[in-house]
Amino acid sequence: MKCDSFDLSKEDALLFLFPFTPFLLFLLLASFSPVYSQSSGDPDATLERALQYIQKKNTNLATDATIVLNRLQRKFDLELSDRMAVRIAGIPRDTGLRRSPYFPFFRLIDPEFEPGKLDPAAFPDFDGFTIPALYCDKWKAGGVPDARKIDSLVSVGGYWMTHAVLAWRWMSELECIKDTSGSYVRKMNMLNALREMVNSEGANSDAGIEALAMVAELGYAGTIKWEWITKMCLAQQPDGGWKEKPADGYSSDHTSILAVWVLLEYLNPAETDDSWFPGLKH
Repeated sequence: MKCDSFDLSKEDALLFLFPFTPFLLFLLLASFSPVYSQSSGDPDATLERALQYIQKKNTNLATDATIVLNRLQRKFDLELSDRMAVRIAGIPRDTGLRRSPYFPFFRLIDPEFEPGKLDPAAFPDFDGFTIPALYCDKWKAGGVPDARKIDSLVSVGGYWMTHAVLAWRWMSELECIKDTSGSYVRKMNMLNALREMVNSEGANSDAGIEALAMVAELGYAGTIKWEWITKMCLAQQPDGGWKEKPADGYSSDHTSILAVWVLLEYLNPAETDDSWFPGLKH
């Protein structure tokens, strides 16, 4: 059977391809565009990208995140840039930061830090009990939360609970909790409430990730569920950080350092050096 040759003119070819122009243009542009892939859900790879985000921020990392980074560096022996190490060491002596809302928390970098006279009435929200808890071994102005106060804050839930758990951890290490008879029950109540918070807030939100960090802070990093970690990892942004809120157009240093905290604890559950105040003499 004989088949005639098919002769397609240039004009006919252009007319034939015209309906496919948008798709072909997309392919052309995509070939020249950088590919930004979010996390695959693998915690090791996610942590590596998150640490790159932190290192890239360097001395521009938010002060509260830098304070947490200092503790993580000590506990997990992280490698920091020389500039970051110098900045952390110099924070407690930086007089320019005296007006910073995080000024009282510089004790978490230098356990012997003296903030001077502090007015408890001036502390907003969570600081009204976390700062007295942080200085409970030397606080004279009142307001140091007792076990009953901690329990009531945990029952409130949300960020009040996560901050109460952290305050309780500091007070325990500073030996300010005199009645330890109910400590185990209190810790279990905290743990169950934190798990409920992760489920309700989502492990891809700032609140949920903070709850996961507190689960680890209580010493139960080994109980963090794989699906929580996967959900958190998949929320990692192209720059390696995490958004505080899904609608935000940028990554939050606060949420990102919390995620780094959770990943380090999850991947190193046997790490036992939990001291917030190394070398402090009681």
